[in-house]
Amino acid sequence: MRDFRELLDSYHMCIRMLATSFPDGSTLPERLAHITRTSSQGGCFPDLEGIITRLSNSVVEAPSSKTGKVKYQPTAGADAQHDAVTKQINGVLASLDKEIAGMKQRFPKVEFYFMHRLPGYRYEVECDEKDASPALINSVDVTYRNKNKVRFHTERIKELVAELDILEDKREDCLFPFLSRLFKEFHAHQAQFRAAVRCLAELDGLLSLAKASKGLAGASCRAELVELQGPEQDSVLELKSCRHPVAAAKMRSSFVPNDTVMNAGGVPGVLVVTGPNMGGKSTVLRQTCIAVIMAQL
Repeated sequence: MRDFRELLDSYHMCIRMLATSFPDGSTLPERLAHITRTSSQGGCFPDLEGIITRLSNSVVEAPSSKTGKVKYQPTAGADAQHDAVTKQINGVLASLDKEIAGMKQRFPKVEFYFMHRLPGYRYEVECDEKDASPALINSVDVTYRNKNKVRFHTERIKELVAELDILEDKREDCLFPFLSRLFKEFHAHQAQFRAAVRCLAELDGLLSLAKASKGLAGASCRAELVELQGPEQDSVLELKSCRHPVAAAKMRSSFVPNDTVMNAGGVPGVLVVTGPNMGGKSTVLRQTCIAVIMAQL
């Protein structure tokens, strides 16, 4: 349930990021506006606010009474069976408070309070050793003792703690059918969530390319795609002072740009690249492929 809640929080964070970074009304390139705005704003990003809020509000953080660790459980009203068992648990807790209140009435000069040694001992009653009379000690089950403090259970407290353990296990069992219904509702909207992931993935790619382009050393330009005049015309590739983006960033001024021309200026459509080992053949091949791919983005 923790992973599911974190997934919903991540979706919600992405939605807030889009609203902040690409506010409605701002001027954006057509494709960027299309993937960052909802259908009501003229885009294709699915409107997930309602379903995310509904699913998130069905789950709440709560410390485990047995381990003390934070766990997730249904919110009040989200699951009838869980609510019913929780009501029974609250009744047992009220009985425990009533039990210690009765002890304070019987021994008004003694300060009693509950202590927990998780996971083994819960609802131990603690008081000062010097205030515990023999009559009190003889009527309880001592669970812990040192020179200053004594802890114990009464028979009634032991019964209530045993009942509490059973009810808490029963409440844990309620989580599985609740999660099944929760995940089923999430899956009913899986098309919208998948669409959101596709939009976010495309946006991530565009932002990465923009950052890489901004960080390029030296001159750069936007590729021009030329339509063929007819089926008889061969494809043309002309790259002037082309650089491999990664190699150029690492080598900086020592990197030598290369021209690559195919089917233009008297150069044939097939080239054989030769040269010594470590002479840059593979770099030229890779940078040409990268340039062709990036030209189409």
